[in-house]
Amino acid sequence: MKRIILTLTLVLGMCGMASAQIIQGALIFGGNLSQVDGDEVYGFNKVGFNAGASAIVPFNNNWSFSIEAIYSQKGAHRKAKFPREEVDGSYDYWLNYAEVPVLIYYNDKDVMTFGAGFSFGRLVQWDEKDNRINEFNWVDYESDPSINDFSVLGDIKFRVYKNLKMNFRYSYSLVSFREADFHWDYVDYPEHRSQFNNVISWRLIYVINEKQSRRKAKETQIYEDIDR
Repeated sequence: MKRIILTLTLVLGMCGMASAQIIQGALIFGGNLSQVDGDEVYGFNKVGFNAGASAIVPFNNNWSFSIEAIYSQKGAHRKAKFPREEVDGSYDYWLNYAEVPVLIYYNDKDVMTFGAGFSFGRLVQWDEKDNRINEFNWVDYESDPSINDFSVLGDIKFRVYKNLKMNFRYSYSLVSFREADFHWDYVDYPEHRSQFNNVISWRLIYVINEKQSRRKAKETQIYEDIDR
């Protein structure tokens, strides 16, 4: 964890030295629709928050680098299948992370922005409520969910009005954060499943100093042209 924080600090420091005049800030607020692949519950039914802030470093008019600090609620949910019974078939899995996504963006004509990157998540809280026991004999977990989650990201942003943008993001765990063995009545051996976070995010992003950043970039370009 300390090494990751140090690496991110160095990256931000280098970006700051190279482009301190044009760093942009952004506030982020939105939500997640998530599921956990490998828990025998299907569908993006878990609703949670996705909120935080980011720093954006433009390289030129088309390319930029972004690093975020995000609180992200993930997990899985299934409503009760047998509401009148004590074991009603419901399932809830809460996985709340502090995340640091790092992305590279391409700006297409200042209307749409496409991004890709990776995210490191630190599990800050988790819980599980399983009322599915009548569907299989039992489930064995090798351990609690891992406190670390590494994900790959795909991202698209649209300008809504001036500094306000709408953002859609898809993320998927690169490595399993939990291993499980499901024991079924009709199978002689347990079914082994690895668990991965599978998340669709919708967010609103307000860029704080976008105009100032562009104006400064133009001034810098003019001075460079004059020096030449």
